[in-house]
Amino acid sequence: MLERFRKDFPVLENNPGLTYLDSAASTQKPAVVLEKTDRFYRFDYANIHRGIYRLSERATASYEAARKRIAEFIGAAAPESIVYTRNATESLNLIAATMGEQAVQKGDEIVVTVMEHHANFVPWQQLAAKKGAILKVVGLDRETLELDMTALESAVTGKTRFICCTMASNVLGTTPDMAEVTKLAKKSGALTVFDAAQFVPHHKLDISTFDPDFLVLSGHKMLALDGFGILYGKPEHLAAMPPYMTGGDMIENVTIKKTTYAEPPQKFEAGTPFMGGAVSLHAAIDYLENIGFDRIQAHETRLAKLADEKFRALGKVKLYRKPDRIHNGILPFNVEGVHPHDVATILGDMDICVRAGHHCAQPLIRFMDEMAMVRASFYIYNTEEDVDRLIAGVKKTLEVFHK
Repeated sequence: MLERFRKDFPVLENNPGLTYLDSAASTQKPAVVLEKTDRFYRFDYANIHRGIYRLSERATASYEAARKRIAEFIGAAAPESIVYTRNATESLNLIAATMGEQAVQKGDEIVVTVMEHHANFVPWQQLAAKKGAILKVVGLDRETLELDMTALESAVTGKTRFICCTMASNVLGTTPDMAEVTKLAKKSGALTVFDAAQFVPHHKLDISTFDPDFLVLSGHKMLALDGFGILYGKPEHLAAMPPYMTGGDMIENVTIKKTTYAEPPQKFEAGTPFMGGAVSLHAAIDYLENIGFDRIQAHETRLAKLADEKFRALGKVKLYRKPDRIHNGILPFNVEGVHPHDVATILGDMDICVRAGHHCAQPLIRFMDEMAMVRASFYIYNTEEDVDRLIAGVKKTLEVFHK
């Protein structure tokens, strides 16, 4: 039972009666993250790497300590394999625009799944169109809504250059078997790109167990500040990739005729970075690991299953995941005869925050034969009272639209 952690979140303390069920979009921030970030700006802020004075040295130490902590958190062998970006979306675009440009030629293949967030779909779609490559989209088992591994195996050939796969669907919560995906990639010589943005807030991540080529995540999905993301890449890939942007802090030497670049990760970190974002993610990781991911997953899964059970008893609510397939806090649903936006509006008027729409996953929504969905997403600060308020809100929606 993690209800006691709710008091750690100022937004929830300052908005009594708020039921926040939109953590899959962005998580609230605990006081410890806000305080450590605030302290950094109050006591240690200066630009990093090049200042030879104490304040800059302290700021640089905090910035690089975060990189080391993030590497340890995901099981990366070296901090140098961690590149700081603005978000997971920028990380994915960086991979497509650098390694993708190098590796993909006319007639090659890129494999994605139908449940990808647009951030892990559109860059590959655009790269394929530009290069004259083939984009293959692998569907789900319609009974279980798990990734269709037989279809994936059929899609991967000797011409496959990338397999791009979410580690947890932001709509369904589905978590594919990463070790199996990687095994298929290695057999064909393809590179793997894993989107862990929705996975890391809920599940312990250890990349040594499946050996990805690339992996991305966003800090704001896991209690850190928005505007800060991570790209993990194998050192040999980062060394071979050209810069994504050029400018300050990513160069080794500039002359009138030629520029040489710094070693990774600095090669991909042009300009003054978001230092506070790094500090915030360091603090968020410490906070989450102190709670324990087994406890986090058990808590949010229990709440999502409780909501599922009460929806089934209520009737007139369409649910997409079987109860035994719910293993994190993501719960999509629709109310019979009511547009998802109308559901979200009525809930919003009751201070119940859910998301409605296509969730930046239009191919998946079409695969599900829907035009939109409502999504409730539970996290460590949610309670059984939040479940009850959600059910009450849907009951009111039914009363309004089924008089």
